[in-house]
Amino acid sequence: MENTKSIEIFFTNLSKGLLFAENTNEIDIVVDLFLEKICKYYNFDCGEVYFPKGEYLILRGVYGIDRYYVCKVDFPITMNNAQEILYNGKEYIGKNINIANVEVFSDYQTLLALPIHTSQNPIGIIVFRNKEDKTEYYKSVKEELTNFIGHFAVYVSNVLQNVTYKEKEKQLKLLRELYLKLSDIDKFESNLKDLASDIANIFSASKTFIRLRYEGYNFETISSYGFDNHFDYSIFEKKEYEHKYLDKEVGYVNNVEKHEDGENFKNVINRSILFNRISIRNDCIGYIAVIDKIKDAVNPLGDFDKEDLNLFKPLLANISSRMSEYYNTVELNRINEELNKANEKNTRNMNRLSALYDISNILLERSKTEDILFILLTIATIGDVFAFNRAFAFLYDKEFNVFRGRMCIAPKDASDAGNIWNKMKTMDKYGLREKLMLSFERSDLEGSWDLNQKFLNTVIPNNEKCQLFSYIFENKESVNVKSVDDKWAEQIRSYTDIFGYNPFAIIPIMDANNCMGMMVVDNIYNNVPITDDDLEYLKMFGRQAAVALEYSYLYNEIEKSHNDLKAAQKSLFDIKSLAMIGEMSSSMAHNLRNFVVPISGFANRLVKVSSDEKTSEYAKIIVEEINKLENYIQRNLTFAKSINLVPETFKVDDMVKYINILAKEYIKKSGKKIKFYAVNATKEISVRWDYNRMNDVIINLIINAIDAIEDEKDAIISATFSDNSYRESMIDVIVENTNSYIEEDVIKKLFTPFFTTKSHGIGIGLAVSKRIVEAHGGSIAVKSVNGSFKSTAFIITMPVELNG
Repeated sequence: MENTKSIEIFFTNLSKGLLFAENTNEIDIVVDLFLEKICKYYNFDCGEVYFPKGEYLILRGVYGIDRYYVCKVDFPITMNNAQEILYNGKEYIGKNINIANVEVFSDYQTLLALPIHTSQNPIGIIVFRNKEDKTEYYKSVKEELTNFIGHFAVYVSNVLQNVTYKEKEKQLKLLRELYLKLSDIDKFESNLKDLASDIANIFSASKTFIRLRYEGYNFETISSYGFDNHFDYSIFEKKEYEHKYLDKEVGYVNNVEKHEDGENFKNVINRSILFNRISIRNDCIGYIAVIDKIKDAVNPLGDFDKEDLNLFKPLLANISSRMSEYYNTVELNRINEELNKANEKNTRNMNRLSALYDISNILLERSKTEDILFILLTIATIGDVFAFNRAFAFLYDKEFNVFRGRMCIAPKDASDAGNIWNKMKTMDKYGLREKLMLSFERSDLEGSWDLNQKFLNTVIPNNEKCQLFSYIFENKESVNVKSVDDKWAEQIRSYTDIFGYNPFAIIPIMDANNCMGMMVVDNIYNNVPITDDDLEYLKMFGRQAAVALEYSYLYNEIEKSHNDLKAAQKSLFDIKSLAMIGEMSSSMAHNLRNFVVPISGFANRLVKVSSDEKTSEYAKIIVEEINKLENYIQRNLTFAKSINLVPETFKVDDMVKYINILAKEYIKKSGKKIKFYAVNATKEISVRWDYNRMNDVIINLIINAIDAIEDEKDAIISATFSDNSYRESMIDVIVENTNSYIEEDVIKKLFTPFFTTKSHGIGIGLAVSKRIVEAHGGSIAVKSVNGSFKSTAFIITMPVELNG
């Protein structure tokens, strides 16, 4: 009866765990949880789950050995045995059978293999292993295990179906969006350049390209994604390939290295390709190649399947149809464009008046300074409104009486400018709101990134040293500098080389009374003169922007006050919570020590008086464990105690040397191949901090970085002491590591007491570190990047000297 009750409790706990895991929609979490609980309950040394994928049966979860092997080995017994277990429901109990190349799977004596299936179909195989003979034990628990596995199969099936459904929904949504893009004849040519990227996104592929060939000509790449600019696509077009691939439908190929032509595509195709021909018109043919499906939780091998092919074929038909339609309308569009040029001047003036009305409404919807400036500068560069080549915005800094560069919108060079002007021609059918969204694509903004960074460092004084800006500020009038030999142009060039070397104009950004900034425009690429009529119109837009900026400042002040109030409320709540934690911890520590002291005393006594060697040895173990328990209690009480600093003056170099030595010891102990360096880049020789406390903070961050790095290739951890860019009396201590990334929602919780992402630890290290830094009058922040590389940095900003 007692055993039945134990099983019922275990089943209840297992069900709760599986329900929680199912809600994550992560198949690995469901598998790992089930394996861990079953293996611990039945004392199995090792547990594995295998799922079928195409022609393979691959390891998807493991307990008892390194997770390194997950998705890296096939089912480690013969395929005949695997087929009988998976599809015929056969059960295997007996000696360990292993044909895998991985030696760790041979370290067991007995093995139990059972099918995983729902009422509808088989899902996979589950295997348990022990290093000693457990054959009879396997037989005695097999029936119980079968029930648990059936329960597990329901949760696994639900997660797999849910994830697969979501992936299908995503693909269909992307297909609909692509069909809509291809139906826009006006933007077809630009959309065609992104077609490879869109197709790669639909099929979750690493690389895609589209090649077309007109009769009598060579193939030409019309869209490519994932390849470098110098890639030679002709390797797909050898003479022997034409009949084999280009003249007939191929479909998909997986495990390319075993294909008859696999060697020819080495380093181009890693594993899989989705490939088919496309007929555009009678004299035009081409093909599309989708290469290397990206691995995910449901498709860990990255293989294409029939479902992909069923999506690929209608997509090819749609692309073929849209291309034919586009080619037939190109000539008609050219004729219409010529007719439109006749009315361009009148349309432009009407657009300006309409844009002035629209921008008044749009700007009032914005509360961020960057949004307002972006709209203003974009208006200045939109083709049918002003079409200036470049636009720059300065904002007035009243405290220092200077104008600071805040934002610019400009092509990176003449070639880039030509591309943007061509795009502008396609936007006449849109209203102002749509044009603001479509004028500059992300690539255009990235192209001018270097110019923006340079402009942000431009500062021009509002005094006699720069009479031009001072004159505009005082008189609130626009100025058109038509000659580079003008004295005002010479003044500008003494502060920046971004503009002033060709004619330009400056317009004040002002409300009824105050000048809030300046806008500079020029035509550096097409050299079109800036007319006074243009400036009058642009000045009207500047007034609208000034009103919006004034509203933005007011809104942000209110928002800041609101956030300060919320922070104060949260701080009060945290203080009350910590006080309660401190009281509870002190009480628990007192009571626990009352129990621990006599245990420790008697154990020490046993060590001294016992003549039996084993008894003495066991007593020593008890003493050691009691000491560990006391240390654990002390560590947990650390967070509840107030931070009492003991400041002392010491050299920064001394701390750097100590950190270098200790950090390298921790890295060596971890067994990971991680490079580490600590650098002093400050002008300060000494600081006055609590030396021991700050050492603990920095070392704690370094240990966390070591734990966070899983991919050791080119992994680096650094601790940099540098001067703060904004305040002379502050120092930044930056602890950064590569090959790790923290999600934004996790960053928000990092410094919350008892929150942890580790399987070990109690989650107070960062919370205590934050309290120590703030007790010094400093702050700590986190930045994490997940792009072409991963990086996470903890930035501690500290005063050079702590009073006390």
